[in-house]
Amino acid sequence: MIAALVKRFSPSCVIAVDALAAQSPERICTTVQIANSGISPGSGVGNHRTGLTEEALGVPVIAIGVPMVVYSSAIARTALTGLLGGEDGEYKREIDELCRQAAQAQAGEMVVTPREVDALVESVSDTLAWGINMALQPDISGEEIALLMQ
Repeated sequence: MIAALVKRFSPSCVIAVDALAAQSPERICTTVQIANSGISPGSGVGNHRTGLTEEALGVPVIAIGVPMVVYSSAIARTALTGLLGGEDGEYKREIDELCRQAAQAQAGEMVVTPREVDALVESVSDTLAWGINMALQPDISGEEIALLMQ
């Protein structure tokens, strides 16, 4: 669908915004990744789709990603690491293996998001929209952008 839109409207570039899978619960909604290499939707949660890249679309792709989910094993790893000696502690390999085995023993790895995800998405989307508007519309004042975003 995006390739068809690019073909029809011939934009200078595509800005793709996607949710990412975090490596630890503390990273959810606390960082923003920006890259010019495109994006592979769903790859962080094993749901691989055709990538949005310059090669695929014929125009540069700016990818913006925000960690919104985390694997349940990462939550367990964070908790166990905190209890048993820190990220570089002597039990790191054992913790990683224990979490891997526990995830496999269950119905499969779960992807978890915070209870307040709706509020987090709203806040992050406002921040990203503000930043994109400021970058692409340098002649529009902050007050005007605020009015447009209402």
